[in-house]
Amino acid sequence: MSTTTGLDWPLVGRTGDLERIAAAFDQGAVRVVHIVGDAGTGKSRLAQEALTVAELDGFPVAHVTATASAATVPLSTLGPLLPPSAEQGDPAAVLDRVAAHVRDLADGSRMVVHVDDVDLLDAVSCTLLARLWQEGVVLVVATQRQGTTTPDVLVAESRRGGVQRLDLADLPRPSVATLLHHVLRGPVSAGAEHALWTASGGNPLFLRELVTGAVLGGRLSESDGVWVLDGGLDVTGGLAGLVAERLGHLDTAARELVDLLALCGPLGVDELATAYPLDVLEQLEAGGVITVKVDRRRQEVSLAHPVYVQVVRDELPRLKARRLLMDQLGRSESYGSRRRGDALREAVWRLDATGTADASLLVEGAQLARGAHDYALVERLAAAAVLLEPDVRASTLLGEALYEQGRFGDADEVLAAADAALGDGVDADDVVRLGLIHGIVLFFGLGRGPEALDRLGRAADQVAALPITAEQRVELTRSIDSMRALLATQGGRSADALQLLPDEPPAEREMAAVFARAQGWARYRTGDAAGAFETAMAAWERESGSDDAEGLLHPAGDLMVAALASLELGRPAEARELAARGRDVSVEQGVGFQAAWLAWAVATIDLITGYAEDAAGAFRELVATAARSGFGQVERLASLGMVECCALTGDAAGAHEWMARAESLPPAAPAFALHSTLASAWLAAVDGDTRVAIALVVAHGDELVERGELREAVVLLDEAVMFGDPPAAARMLAVIDAVDTPVGRARGMRARALHSGDPADLLAAAEEFAACGFVHSAATQAAQAARALRAAGEARAAAAAEAKAKAYADQSPGLQVEGLGSAAGAALLTPREREIANLAARGRTSKEVAADLVLSVRTVDNHLANVYAKLGIPGRAELGGALALAEPEAPVVPRPRTGRQA
Repeated sequence: MSTTTGLDWPLVGRTGDLERIAAAFDQGAVRVVHIVGDAGTGKSRLAQEALTVAELDGFPVAHVTATASAATVPLSTLGPLLPPSAEQGDPAAVLDRVAAHVRDLADGSRMVVHVDDVDLLDAVSCTLLARLWQEGVVLVVATQRQGTTTPDVLVAESRRGGVQRLDLADLPRPSVATLLHHVLRGPVSAGAEHALWTASGGNPLFLRELVTGAVLGGRLSESDGVWVLDGGLDVTGGLAGLVAERLGHLDTAARELVDLLALCGPLGVDELATAYPLDVLEQLEAGGVITVKVDRRRQEVSLAHPVYVQVVRDELPRLKARRLLMDQLGRSESYGSRRRGDALREAVWRLDATGTADASLLVEGAQLARGAHDYALVERLAAAAVLLEPDVRASTLLGEALYEQGRFGDADEVLAAADAALGDGVDADDVVRLGLIHGIVLFFGLGRGPEALDRLGRAADQVAALPITAEQRVELTRSIDSMRALLATQGGRSADALQLLPDEPPAEREMAAVFARAQGWARYRTGDAAGAFETAMAAWERESGSDDAEGLLHPAGDLMVAALASLELGRPAEARELAARGRDVSVEQGVGFQAAWLAWAVATIDLITGYAEDAAGAFRELVATAARSGFGQVERLASLGMVECCALTGDAAGAHEWMARAESLPPAAPAFALHSTLASAWLAAVDGDTRVAIALVVAHGDELVERGELREAVVLLDEAVMFGDPPAAARMLAVIDAVDTPVGRARGMRARALHSGDPADLLAAAEEFAACGFVHSAATQAAQAARALRAAGEARAAAAAEAKAKAYADQSPGLQVEGLGSAAGAALLTPREREIANLAARGRTSKEVAADLVLSVRTVDNHLANVYAKLGIPGRAELGGALALAEPEAPVVPRPRTGRQA
């Protein structure tokens, strides 16, 4: 049962299985290929593909499908193998005639016969097939659903060694990602991919139904070239029918247990055994309806597929669901609610059953859900608690949950109301936590930095007025100062942040995490990448390794700091892996805002190292998801990233379009303002005005030097050095020693090479950048060395340097490098320069060009001199070849999210 759509579903993730089946065609010892798997895993599809391969290889083929009804008439299933007039009579004679007919069909070869649902085949048909495969007349490819009874003849053949068995499991996540990309003919956002993977459990048939329903329902749609999911996934009628068919044979006790697990699972075997016979559990496990996993010393039972949970829940009558929930609640409370998570489970069960619960239980449950980063559940429980009994702790939990889900305005409203309602007798820790969460929402969510700092100041005043001990006041002040330091780093004042940090971290774990985040960012931006990496990784391991997540900040943010610091330390592969891990963790835990920032880090690492195509794909996905989620600051940064990607690949028009989009969006935090400057500089450069580009990055770089943001300053000044500005090189060399990292040293070598003009210095800088994995910078430096060597008349050395530059550039498909006759140089040409260059390339003299364009000969020659410099060629003779190489290449076909795209 499936839904028909225009989507094409290729066979993905089964290549190895298909190859094993195809190899069996020529192996006489293999008489049966037995494919076993759960419903929807693609058994029949794999067998059909194998039949196609067999037919292409010249084997005669046949396909039959066994059914329960056909089994009542012997041999009726094997119609395609029977002679035209199969007269009834002695059974042995009938089998002889059929066997002879199949031999004729096989014509001296082995016929490949696909038998679907072999467990439903009647006994006579089984006997005939066994005779045929034993005589070498047929090779049977038999499919069978897991948990059904295997025919005796197949069991016997297996004992003789003539059966090749393939157990088909659900698809792994990478295969699901590839399949989605193929089916939808484009990239799929990480959030949509995760939701579809989680809901389907990797079952291809379930996946197909979910995608079909989401596309037809408009929830899965294309935005900016990326497939994005809005809201949850709907269960289609086809999918509900599949599950109903799977569960329809269960008796009353088994079905009630399935209903209970859909509502309350996972549940322990011991607590289930108090209400249900163990043989019911055994029956469901054997049938693949439930799974039993060991969690420490506890055996936990769950439904086998996430989609079962949704379908069963949707079909449960309200009163039956209430009875099951209340019964389970009673059993749990009778145990004394000993486990830490019991409060969460009981709060949810009671809320589901009755629509209400004790406010303190709801708050406790919300805190536990927060520890699991289940912010949708935190919102539900905390909102119910606020309605029952307004409380600062419940309001803070609600505001935090709304923030983590990207609903910044709602979070601000809830937290502001809680602040206004504060009265006497409120716990000091709760007052401070409310202020800190509100500051985070105002600063990071709404971009209202001054208000965020004012809110922290008010929290400090509230602490000063509370009747608490001096020790408590010192500790709470440390917490507030740690948050002030974090906001200072994001406000572009990292040197000040280091001064704001208290002498030692707060004792409370969650505030120690804020201290570490502030310290990590401040160290990174002031040039201490090694210290930043150490701080961030220690914080990540401390927070992520705990079963009890207590931090105000999601720990994946530490991986963003560690990733960018690792990149500065010349370890791009590690940097990208850390950022991607943080992104994936955030997606899995439903923390969309944090996931967006980590996705930006992944794309930025690709961009900085020169992998422009990979960066563009990641930025495009981020633009689409950030726009849908209302993350304007991240959308702006991603759009700015696209400006640079277009410039690196020679797409001037695209760069302008993306800059227009970026400028329509709210600005990001001041700490990320350098990305706006970089994009503006590259836009000017791609328009041919490198003087403006240099002025932009130098002005901002000088400002950052004054503020002590030395790593960021060096990045901007290095761009001016790339554009060929010696004063910027001098400025950078004055501060480069403070950024003592492999990448910092490479940038310093580039600045010194600009001063010296020595090809050996240029090549040394190229090799240093290459060692750090910065392929664009490596290629650019080597190309400059080639030009210098050619100008010096060293043709052989110039050719070697150019070959090295090309080898660096070739590591990144689509990368354009000035001086390699590529589109990068051509992209820097002004329209007038391009017009003059094209005429000159066709053989026209400067005088002729001047006459055609009504210009002076001197103006033409000046333009041509600029063209030669931008294209990295010595003169007119090389002009035609350089412009020809600058022609745009064929469009690149989007790739699945694998490899560097993962």
